Amino acid sequence: MSQAFTPSLKAMLWIVAAGFFMQTLDTTIVNTALPSMAHSLGRKPLELQPVVVAYTLTMAMLTPASGWLATASARVASTSARF
Repeated sequence: MSQAFTPSLKAMLWIVAAGFFMQTLDTTIVNTALPSMAHSLGRKPLELQPVVVAYTLTMAMLTPASGWLATASARVASTSARF
């Protein structure tokens, strides 16, 4: 049995896929820049690996929080627009 995707579901899937792609790209950029950052700070690149882990975990925690904040602010804006 095959279920067709509605246009809104397809749009939501594309948005989620774009979010995952942007997070992966962002982490890749940080990992690529790590040797240059370590050199400019006078450290070994492996000494800065906790920075990448902390950055990735922080972004992973803040991404859902930013979605919640956007929803909450839209809710407030739509409520205040009624009055």
